[in-house]
Amino acid sequence: MAKQKVKIALLGSMKEFQTEVDDKKKFTKEIEELIQNGGMYWIKDEDGEIGINAKQIHSIEFVDDTDKREAGLV
Repeated sequence: MAKQKVKIALLGSMKEFQTEVDDKKKFTKEIEELIQNGGMYWIKDEDGEIGINAKQIHSIEFVDDTDKREAGLV
């Protein structure tokens, strides 16, 4: 299964985080649970690990290889 590119935008910020996920449904369920429980979502990239307060997530976009929006949570 191919990885899905994801962009995560935060409330009140121009900052956008990008990551890739293996399973879009599993990722979406995990994020929804973290938002409800006030948890942190952790992303690991070439610069290290980043913890995102899930309650501060403004939107999530799933994009294809051409960087076009496929679907997301807003």
